[in-house]
Amino acid sequence: MSVRGLVANYTISYSPKAHVRSDAWLKPNYGYVKLNVDAGFDSDTLAATFGAVIRDHRGKFIAAANGKMDICFDSFTAEAIAVRFGLNLANTVGCSKIEMNSDSVEVVNALSQGYSSSVASSIIDDCYFMSLGFFHVIYDHCNRERNRVAHELARLARFSSPRVWMDNAPDEVIPLLVNNATLLMNE
Repeated sequence: MSVRGLVANYTISYSPKAHVRSDAWLKPNYGYVKLNVDAGFDSDTLAATFGAVIRDHRGKFIAAANGKMDICFDSFTAEAIAVRFGLNLANTVGCSKIEMNSDSVEVVNALSQGYSSSVASSIIDDCYFMSLGFFHVIYDHCNRERNRVAHELARLARFSSPRVWMDNAPDEVIPLLVNNATLLMNE
């Protein structure tokens, strides 16, 4: 599938109507990995799901994971748990320089400031102390379109047991990985 994606990207890039996609996944700086995280929250059942995916500065898949909680306070807490979950995954695979992306502005702001007065303040603190174990962590907001893979991993957690994938992406997200990393498209 990735070879087809590369061929499609090459073909499209030479089209006279080609332009850079504004919703495409952005590569991290050289030497960094990109950690995308997302959470889902059901206010009726108070259940939460979360997903995380790590790619290198070339866009190559490194690892992914998803999980769920039966009881969660709110969507902010679910998103903060997704970050902690993603940082755990990054630690497990030995990452040292991380650009973490979430589509939750509130969580990214809390992480950037190093504190939160919400019910999730202990989780934000956990993330802060976990980040000290890495060489460098950058917290950044991304739009939902740039976070599709993590979103899909969180969605998949609703219907299955928690999973971890190393080296090989789950089949369900391979088309998203290819599409998400394609930088050019036809009008």
